[in-house]
Amino acid sequence: MSASQVNHDDVNAKQQIMVSWTLPLSGYVKINSDGACKGGLRAGCGGLIIGEAREWLCSFSKFLGKCSAYVAELWGVLESLRLAWRYGFSKVEVHVDSKVVVKNLTSNGDVVAAGFWLVQKILQLLELDWEVKVCHTYCKANFCVDA
Repeated sequence: MSASQVNHDDVNAKQQIMVSWTLPLSGYVKINSDGACKGGLRAGCGGLIIGEAREWLCSFSKFLGKCSAYVAELWGVLESLRLAWRYGFSKVEVHVDSKVVVKNLTSNGDVVAAGFWLVQKILQLLELDWEVKVCHTYCKANFCVDA
């Protein structure tokens, strides 16, 4: 088959992925963070910190007013990291269901202007003396913080 020919079976093939919430890595706490916007008028965010033994450690929710879903997701990460820092956690996994947020926090690429300030604040927190892993997770695995 030449490079210009496409096997349509390959293009339409679906891959099944098992999605579930998982425990944090050994020695880490896990943050599930989320943000949402309804009709562009009401937005909020929340975060949940869980320990290695599946124990609830702390959580928060915050009303944001008017902003985009992207900005609400960033607020969720920022407030979650602030909470984890205040509680003195030194090894943290942050799980977010927005690939754009994860990309903007883990690469040196262009950042959407609407969230520039928030990204800068989050990056400052990531530079502190602690280990933080920012990970994408599917919405179904982030359900614990969706409420």
